[in-house]
Amino acid sequence: MSGANRWFRARRGNVASTARRSSAVSPPYQLALVEQHPAVLDQLKSNLVTACTHLGVDQHRISVLEGPVGDLAMPWIRTNVQPWMNGLMLIDMNEVFDDRGLLAIGELPELNHVDVALHLPAAMGKWPHRKQAQATIDEVRAAFHKQHWQLPLKHRGNYQWTWLYGTNFADMRTLKERGFVNAESAEGLAQLDVLRTTKKERDRRYQLPLEMNFDG
Repeated sequence: MSGANRWFRARRGNVASTARRSSAVSPPYQLALVEQHPAVLDQLKSNLVTACTHLGVDQHRISVLEGPVGDLAMPWIRTNVQPWMNGLMLIDMNEVFDDRGLLAIGELPELNHVDVALHLPAAMGKWPHRKQAQATIDEVRAAFHKQHWQLPLKHRGNYQWTWLYGTNFADMRTLKERGFVNAESAEGLAQLDVLRTTKKERDRRYQLPLEMNFDG
């Protein structure tokens, strides 16, 4: 996944399911897929043709944008999305903490009714030595101006891959069948703490009360 810059994943199942959901919506619908990695682009285009043919989806309503999502997504959104439109923006990219252009996208008023699903490696947001100042997981979340967030209780691997799902719809249900919890619940806050901080920081925090009691 090194260097990949994805708005939607290129795997066959995900492209097919995304196209299927788009075809089930009353027109007009629009779908944009942004990718800059050549190998993934070839796979994406091949899978997209297969999915559209099988599902009878209008390919003219699907745009494949080749290049960095931070550069290409904003012009597409301004051209194709209106502030009253519902939708979903799925962002899956390694550079989520470094790409300030991506964070600027969240300021667009066109995304007020568009949910955002962030697939991100939380551990990368905690690396101390970077040439460029990076956003924190809270800054990434705040950039999209969503009032309600949920996340899974389990992350994956040493990079702490996880999902953050944000919406402005107060009645949006929690995806419990996927192991998600409300970010403001006790479980959600505990999981966010794990994603925000290092084990060393948490251990030090727990040791402080013991040291204070001992000194007293």
